[in-house]
Amino acid sequence: MAEEKFVPNLVAIIDDIEDNVPKIAANWMKNSSVKSVFEIRKISPVKFREGYGVPIIGYFIAVVRGKETLGDCPIMSKLVDYLITKGITPREVFDICIGFRRSLIAFLLRKEKVLKNPAVFMEEVATVFDANLSGVLEKFTTLYAESQKKIELAKAQKSRLSQTLNIINSMDTKIIIIKQGRIIVANKPFLAMVGVINLKELYERYERGFEFLSDVSLYEKEFKEDITLWLEKIFEHNRPFKSTIHNYHKDRTFEYSLRVSKITDES
Repeated sequence: MAEEKFVPNLVAIIDDIEDNVPKIAANWMKNSSVKSVFEIRKISPVKFREGYGVPIIGYFIAVVRGKETLGDCPIMSKLVDYLITKGITPREVFDICIGFRRSLIAFLLRKEKVLKNPAVFMEEVATVFDANLSGVLEKFTTLYAESQKKIELAKAQKSRLSQTLNIINSMDTKIIIIKQGRIIVANKPFLAMVGVINLKELYERYERGFEFLSDVSLYEKEFKEDITLWLEKIFEHNRPFKSTIHNYHKDRTFEYSLRVSKITDES
């Protein structure tokens, strides 16, 4: 736990800081760099102030009073998790945190006690603030790196799916690609067969996605109850199955022979 002698000058004026938490928090939200980040990331200043700003200042006060541990702010951890969901960058996190520091210092520099020896007060503010900031940035940069890897992986997968679609669109064979029981790619011959323009329209017309299959010759029970389980069984069966499908392109009903094959995760 922090001790009062650790930041004795701040302790002497901490009641004044506590009485002005709403004012300090409001000025924090008005900082130009902070406002810019909020506008770009569509963060509500009011919600941020009440949900994170005021509690963070409260934690700062508790550390100065010796009631909380220096550099271990629970609300900061929640803040990091929240900012990650907003796609924010490490630089923007730094700007938000520095906005608090500037707001607090601007408040302190209006106090007569502080003006008598500003360097001492600024040093004590830095001692508490920097310990918390380093913890925040360390956690954030770790989570940010992980999130960027996921984004890059998703982009790569999307690119590969696009390349795959270009290939299968040049084939006459009707092809769909399924992931976790849901159609994620369908080529033009398939879409023409079931009478839709794209996958969105397909799912609007066929709620389960597979209702264009009016019947199946293998594992009918699984087909009606669990598409994913049915697909797994069909794949394990390792031979074609038959189904009756109305071909909207030709406006006739045909019995088709279908086969399920696996592709790599990257496709």
